[in-house]
Amino acid sequence: MITEKVKKIRRDKARGELLKTKKIEPEKLKRATVETPIMRPGFHISLKHLPEAKNWEIGKTYKIILEIKQTSISVDIGRDKKEQGHVDFDIMGIKVLSNKNG
Repeated sequence: MITEKVKKIRRDKARGELLKTKKIEPEKLKRATVETPIMRPGFHISLKHLPEAKNWEIGKTYKIILEIKQTSISVDIGRDKKEQGHVDFDIMGIKVLSNKNG
């Protein structure tokens, strides 16, 4: 018989694996004439939809879950002959997982 403590350990381990995020490396934007800063992909959202962020601190890291619906995709071959493109999503739901600096 599995004890409640063992069940909790298994749930916490599974949750930890589920919540691991794919790290995104910043990339330098390529422009012919101007040196540009290193950028990461980003998104913005109204405080109406994420009111918790009103009390968050700039520069700290927070974890959220987004439920998204893909609305479009665009893929083509760039001048450098590499496949490139982008995908658009609508945010269907949001959940705050952590208010701690991570």
